[in-house]
Amino acid sequence: RYRMVQEDVPGQAQAEVQEDPESARLFRSGDWFNRLGRSMLIYASKHEDWLPQSLEEIREYADSEEQYRWYLENVEYVGAGCSVSNPPTVLVAYDKTLLATGKGTVALFLDTHVDFIEPEGFAKYGLAGGIEALKQRNAELSQLAWSERCLDRLGRGLRIYAQENEDRLPQSLEEVRKHVPREEQYQWIAENPGIEPDYEAIK
Repeated sequence: RYRMVQEDVPGQAQAEVQEDPESARLFRSGDWFNRLGRSMLIYASKHEDWLPQSLEEIREYADSEEQYRWYLENVEYVGAGCSVSNPPTVLVAYDKTLLATGKGTVALFLDTHVDFIEPEGFAKYGLAGGIEALKQRNAELSQLAWSERCLDRLGRGLRIYAQENEDRLPQSLEEVRKHVPREEQYQWIAENPGIEPDYEAIK
C-alpha cells in the first residue's frame, strides 16, 4: 500500500491521495520517514557513525518544527546504540500511530530505506514482541557490530605493527595500542582476554 501511494505520478493518482485521508496519512508518514533517515545519517556522520540516542538529538536536522513535533508524536525510535556498521536491515524506527490501528505500519531501516510492513510481517521484524523486545534485539545486534569493528581495527593494527617490525607480531596488546586510534576500541580489546588473533592469517 505504501509503495503504491509513494509513486510519483501526477494528476489523478495525486488527486486520489489528497481525497483519501488514509492514503494521505500513509504518504506523509512515508515522506517524513525518508527525511528522518537522511537526518539520522547526517547525525551519524558527525558522531563517529553512531545513531542518535533519542529523537530529541536530531531536532536541529529536521526540516521544520512541525516535522520534528510529528516525529515526537508518531515515531517509535529504536535506533539508540546502533551504528552505521550494523546490518542494513536493522529496523530503527516505525510509525507507532499506524501500528496501533493493526493494519500495518511504515518502518525505517538502517540503510534508510522505508517500507510498509503488513501485520503478518510484524513478527519478522520484531514488532510482535513489544518495544522492549525490539530494543533488546537491536542492542544485541549493536554489540555484535561493535565487536566486529574492534576486531577489524585490531587486525589492521597488528598488520601495521608487523610491517614496522620485520614481520614480527607484538608480545602484548599494549605494543599495538598506538595503531588503534580510538581509545574505546582499544579498551574493549584489552578487556576481552579471550581475543586470540589468527597470527597465521595476518603474517
